Amino acid sequence: MEKEVYKALTYFDTARPVALCSVVQWKGSVPRKDYPLMLVPKHGRIIGTVGGGRMEYDVIEKAKEVLSNQIAVLESFDLTNDDAEAEGGICGGTTMILIEPFTEYVQKFWRSIDYLNGTSGLLITTVDKTGEITPSRSWVESDNLPSFYPPKFAEKVKKVVQTTKPETYEDYSSFRLIQKILPPPILHIFGAGHVGKAVADIAHFIDLNAHVYDDRTEFLTIERFPNAKTTELNFSTDLNSQVSLSSHDFVLVATRGHHHDLDIMRWLLKQNVHYLSLISSQRKWDILSTALRKEGFSDTILQSVHSPVGLDIEAETVPEIAVSIISEIIHHYRKGYRTSLSLSGEKT
Repeated sequence: MEKEVYKALTYFDTARPVALCSVVQWKGSVPRKDYPLMLVPKHGRIIGTVGGGRMEYDVIEKAKEVLSNQIAVLESFDLTNDDAEAEGGICGGTTMILIEPFTEYVQKFWRSIDYLNGTSGLLITTVDKTGEITPSRSWVESDNLPSFYPPKFAEKVKKVVQTTKPETYEDYSSFRLIQKILPPPILHIFGAGHVGKAVADIAHFIDLNAHVYDDRTEFLTIERFPNAKTTELNFSTDLNSQVSLSSHDFVLVATRGHHHDLDIMRWLLKQNVHYLSLISSQRKWDILSTALRKEGFSDTILQSVHSPVGLDIEAETVPEIAVSIISEIIHHYRKGYRTSLSLSGEKT
């Protein structure tokens, strides 16, 4: 969700010396497991982070060397130190980071992906190890995989397509990181009341795009939602013509009344979204789900709804409730399933 980093990959002025640092492999316990990117300019503010601490300091120092000699390196960082007073990391794992000059050629590749505007596919980062480190990147459409891949590598590629989880492949001459890149998800919030506003505010803080819908135009102001897209919603007309959802999006239903909730849920349960939630008490959800079940919705579909929504952190105030909801969304974004801390119970 790190929009600033991806924007910089597209728009950073490459006339200014800058190094691109990419986590391409990790084992054990490490600060970050999401294969982050970091840009280290020769002068100015660093963009992004690979985990912070002593390791990141060492990465930055290596990046400065790369900026001086313009030679890419593939560095391994050991975080298995067991001395609490020593300088090295004590997380317990190892991580490998590619550090390279961020050239116009590299930027041209990132621009061609156009990640922030809805592109999806496979990103394959290859590092030639036979001489000088020579990184390259290729972009492959998930449904148009080349047939010439070596069998073991092809197996890895297919696994990434199926699971969306990154895989690494290594042979005597090269190292490859295979990643499934999906468009940035959108959090659709139906209801612009107190909780909807608070959730949208926090969503912006974690770089999650939010779209807010309500039939009350006085609530959909730039002052209330300076960082979210707002849309006036007419509950009595076809929602398909007013709302566009994708399979990797998140949805929170937080309207001002149960009749609107029921109308919205009837429509949403027929859509394909990654995460569907509803603000309600357990009793309210029992009543709504019973009504929906009588209308033909299956138990499997109804059990996929996160309601009551959020993690069980004893939240009471509006900001606390928003934190609870966003926390559950982050868990679902990272893991893809419900946690035992969910107020709606642990269901997969």
